[in-house]
Amino acid sequence: MKNGDMQDQLQTQMVSKIKRGTIRQDGMIFWQYHHNGSEYWVDAEKYENKKQKHLNSVKLAYSKNPNKVYLRIRKWVLANREKSLIPKRSWQKRNPDKNCSRRSRRRSREINATLMIHLDQTKIMDCIFQTSSRVSKCIGIPHEVDHIIPLSKGGYHIHTNLQILPLRINRRKGSKILS
Repeated sequence: MKNGDMQDQLQTQMVSKIKRGTIRQDGMIFWQYHHNGSEYWVDAEKYENKKQKHLNSVKLAYSKNPNKVYLRIRKWVLANREKSLIPKRSWQKRNPDKNCSRRSRRRSREINATLMIHLDQTKIMDCIFQTSSRVSKCIGIPHEVDHIIPLSKGGYHIHTNLQILPLRINRRKGSKILS
């Protein structure tokens, strides 16, 4: 490998490591890389001035042509969506019971089936979802947490309205109220 190639490789590695706002030990703050790959560090006062100037230019560009800015942001979001979802998906795989609990809370908020509950009651509900996951693993039959009085029939998402049922029975029950 030639010496120039080695320097180019080191510069590309450096570019990916230092981010705007990184503070050095001597108090200097990283602003950006120059076109030739050298670093541009500034003191705190100059950093704040540059940051404010940058924000003002972004606001000005948005006010002049909001559609162009929106399309540029949308293009970036679509290009980086998969990369941003990787940590979320790995957390969901590691914590299926917490993920299920989160989804249930969200569904109940969407249809206004929530009550003001104490933190202890929330912990009890999380424990019910964890227990459902543990029962499924131990027995080998998938279990789900079910609302005794379904949310669609006026039930609330609260610990006294939850029960653990095998998946087949829960799916058969659907949104019926069993007596």
